[in-house]
Amino acid sequence: MTNSRHALESAIEGLYATFARYPRPERIEYSPCGCTKPEEVAPLLAAPLRALRFADLGNYCFSAMTTQGSVDDFRHFLPGLFQGAAEEEFAYNIEILFGKLSYAKWLAWPKEEIAGVRAYLSAIWKFGIDSFPIEQGLPGVYEVETLLASIAVTGEVLDPYLKA
Repeated sequence: MTNSRHALESAIEGLYATFARYPRPERIEYSPCGCTKPEEVAPLLAAPLRALRFADLGNYCFSAMTTQGSVDDFRHFLPGLFQGAAEEEFAYNIEILFGKLSYAKWLAWPKEEIAGVRAYLSAIWKFGIDSFPIEQGLPGVYEVETLLASIAVTGEVLDPYLKA
């Protein structure tokens, strides 16, 4: 196992520990527009977070906080979403997922949550630039530019990433 792979796995475990304070929602509010179906929400409410596959979270990921769920719901699912982004193929561009951080105003969250997200972003970046081709390490990312753009939409300053 490479050092960058180990750092990414540690950062993911850190997210699970940090965001464990947000319980699985008992229900998720969603728009009646029809873009979210009850059968897409039901698995999120029934299974423990670590039992959910990234595919189970796909619809939620795309519409989190805009047409379904709250910021606290997003915080609950964040470790699973970010683990999936690092380990599984993804039907959407990960910029959508990472952009949800800005939407949730993550830079105003408690310090330990900000630190956990930053540790993850740094670790996925280092792992991504160590992986060639990148999709062998990060199956849902096909270009390093996509990963950098995904980090950029979070509102993070890119200097440390570019220096890496």
